[in-house]
Amino acid sequence: MEKKKLASALAILGLGLIGTVYAIATIAVMRGDGRISFTYRAPFSPQDIMMLAIQVCSVVLCIIGIIMLSGLKSDMPAVSRKVTKTQRLVESGILLALGFVLSIIKVRLVAGGGSITMVSMLPIVILAFKYGPSWGALCGFVHGLLQVLEGGGIAPPTRDFMSFAAVFILDYALAWAAVGLIAGFVCKFLSNPQISIALGALLGIAGRYLCSTVSGMVIWSVWMPEGENVFLWSLGVNGIVMIPEMLITTVVGFAVLAIPVIRMNVSRSHI
Repeated sequence: MEKKKLASALAILGLGLIGTVYAIATIAVMRGDGRISFTYRAPFSPQDIMMLAIQVCSVVLCIIGIIMLSGLKSDMPAVSRKVTKTQRLVESGILLALGFVLSIIKVRLVAGGGSITMVSMLPIVILAFKYGPSWGALCGFVHGLLQVLEGGGIAPPTRDFMSFAAVFILDYALAWAAVGLIAGFVCKFLSNPQISIALGALLGIAGRYLCSTVSGMVIWSVWMPEGENVFLWSLGVNGIVMIPEMLITTVVGFAVLAIPVIRMNVSRSHI
């Protein structure tokens, strides 16, 4: 039985990796200059829609394969199980890497605005569910640092030290840490993994939305049209990205945990 599970997990993961390689190669050819960019901007062409669908399916297959592999040697019920510190670090590293890959695939609805990623915050929510709010906040903070390295950070309109520090704290460090912290506290009081992950994603991303709104009011309001209410303006500008991301991550988290093999392997753990 264990060999069959291993074969199934490897087959699913293999299909996901093949789809990912195919998407990368096809995008490089489509660009014509060998550049690879996973950011899709409206209006979307049929090719964009096709490639985005392939990437989504490939990543979903990779997620399922990784989760199946991680739970092969665990027949314990999905309530609570003990793990070593090394296991926690390895599992967190894999999920953070997965979240980083998911964050590269972006859909940009408004020119100059933020981008909707492909449920890149879901791995943080899962880690917060498994290991609690403190570990979730730490993983969120690390993910925020990775976002700075990947995108080079966003230069504030007023380019002084305090403005750069405020952008780093509000848009990256605190915003992403809030996802894991809030999701961890929410999941702590719920026993159903499906509801825990879904509600944790909803409220955790709402915490990031709040940080982005404050950042918009404090830092980015210099770009606000004259006569606008600063709070409503920031809430609306950030909501274009954060509300769809919040809803998509919540729905996908609930749907993914509905798969028995995943729900069985996503269990609360303790050291």
